[in-house]
Amino acid sequence: MKKIICITVLSSLIFLSISFLTVLNFIFTSDSPEFKIGFPLQYYNRFFTASDELRFSWNIWNLLVDILIVWGITVLVYYLQKRINK
Repeated sequence: MKKIICITVLSSLIFLSISFLTVLNFIFTSDSPEFKIGFPLQYYNRFFTASDELRFSWNIWNLLVDILIVWGITVLVYYLQKRINK
């Protein structure tokens, strides 16, 4: 149980870091007023409509898939690292 909690905390930190890096990448490389978050799948989008109204959208499915991908890779790396260090 302790390993699962450790892996989940570690994967949460990795997921938040990846999301933050996608935000920074978008801020520094884009001139458009659109805003997109998510890697490898985009799960948040903020944009302006033609009438200059700010709109946003969440894709919960992409968010869950991103979380599962990061958690799965973290589990894989954790167990490979433990196996190599034995």
